[in-house]
Amino acid sequence: MPCRRRHQARPAVVPARAAASIVGMASTPATVPLRLLRQAVAYRTLGGGQGMRIGTGFLLKSGRSEDIPWRRLPTYSAVWCLRGSGTYIDEHRRRHPVRAGSLFHRFHDRPNGSVLDPASHWAEVFIVLPAGIVDTMMGAGVIDPRRPVVEPGIDLAILADLDALREELLAAGESDLPRLMARLTEILACVLARDGHVGESPRRRLMDTACRRLGDEPRCDLRRLARELGLSYERFRKVFRETTGVSPAAYRIRRRIDRARRLLVVDARPLAAIADELGYANAFAFSVQFKRQVGESPEAYRQRH
Repeated sequence: MPCRRRHQARPAVVPARAAASIVGMASTPATVPLRLLRQAVAYRTLGGGQGMRIGTGFLLKSGRSEDIPWRRLPTYSAVWCLRGSGTYIDEHRRRHPVRAGSLFHRFHDRPNGSVLDPASHWAEVFIVLPAGIVDTMMGAGVIDPRRPVVEPGIDLAILADLDALREELLAAGESDLPRLMARLTEILACVLARDGHVGESPRRRLMDTACRRLGDEPRCDLRRLARELGLSYERFRKVFRETTGVSPAAYRIRRRIDRARRLLVVDARPLAAIADELGYANAFAFSVQFKRQVGESPEAYRQRH
């Protein structure tokens, strides 16, 4: 029996290989909402040091040719192309084509650069993380420095999550910054898990499908999802954590809370109705988890936005 769907009009889940093909082709400007094709960024620094900088945001670079000259950079960032085309230049001065749906790494420990097609109306979203976090991700195999350009395609749900996180980053207190850094790390890992190269692995394809289901269906039961993927629950948890860096339960919570943020801003329904849509037993359970994750109650968040 499939996981319960609240909105029957939502398209059916397609296999990860087919989904990657679809998003790879859907790279026209209309793919990404116009509200995300803009200049809107947020940076914060943990502990007062440049090496602990985090950030995310959206940039437009129409008409630009040279983006970043080939050099060693002081900080790491991942750049996800939403529109346009260009070239990434790696540490050996090899040139890699970049298009909408490509993601490239601006590594902090080796020279690299990028050139844009000035007529392609370049638009991007980026994630900035501290070098120590990136070194850990490389050591765990989440980031492969031998493949500085990957092809995750375009995922509108993840883009919406990044936009919500950008807003939260701007308003966050200092004590919230470690939690937001962890969320940025998790989102980057999820984007990289969509890469077409690693998608050749059956395990990666299964986990890509799981991520999509957990993002699209907040009421989806984890044990039932594991059975639908042909895995025992314990095996599912183990493989999901190895692939994404977090447990499926934690991932579902993050996606539920991200959706809750959007609903609280645009939806005037009572908390009980929103809690039910998100799969919580009642408004109290929803409020407790929301406050634990965000640092304030749903009511306070709604009033502030």
